[in-house]
Amino acid sequence: METKVKISKETIRKVLAGNRFEMSGYDDCSNGRQMNWGSRGSCVQHNMGILLRFAKYGIFEHTEYLYLDFYKGAATLYYKYWNEKLGEEMLLEYDNYDLLADTGRKHDGFAGWTTTEIIQKIFDLTIYSDKPTRRTQQ
Repeated sequence: METKVKISKETIRKVLAGNRFEMSGYDDCSNGRQMNWGSRGSCVQHNMGILLRFAKYGIFEHTEYLYLDFYKGAATLYYKYWNEKLGEEMLLEYDNYDLLADTGRKHDGFAGWTTTEIIQKIFDLTIYSDKPTRRTQQ
């Protein structure tokens, strides 16, 4: 098994280039965003743009989907590992697995976290995990 080199906080900050997630979840919040404030979806576009900066490190290679949602300062990460099977064993192993909604895993509890800390957690759940990638699945 290959050893995965951890990406430092300094590297994450360099990629962020002074940008941060808009954690309010509201489209009409204008602090720090360089787009048409108040337009529908502007908060999601901004936050996904930041998340996409880290695609080159492989954060999307381990998941069928990865979505970060913010509401009133708290983030929730929704994700499903590549070819992960739904079923009762997931409920027993993971208490944050939403079988009823068929949405896969949900990680919340990011309230008070910085953008860098959230990105590091996403790295832990994806590129540093032992989960297979879409390239290794048969």
